[in-house]
Amino acid sequence: MAKSFSGFDHLQLMARRLVNDFDEAAGAGHPGLIGAARETPARLQLERVLPGNVGIGSGIVVDSFGGLSKQQDIVVFEKHLCPVFSINDTPEAT
Repeated sequence: MAKSFSGFDHLQLMARRLVNDFDEAAGAGHPGLIGAARETPARLQLERVLPGNVGIGSGIVVDSFGGLSKQQDIVVFEKHLCPVFSINDTPEAT
């Protein structure tokens, strides 16, 4: 008999992959490169498990009063509710 699907086991496997990806990213040698090499697999994993109406990006968050956050490595947002502003389609300037 086939084993039934376990969401918990699936998430644990994803977590192990992320830990391995993070360890591998340490080989990039420079803090900025290491950070970027860690952010990408984290974003990809989130995109795989979240519904299609959820966007994953990076940049600065602007609140309803015009206040700005510091730069965020990963931003999770609802695509149909949140406008996305980007300068020259540059992820770092979004």
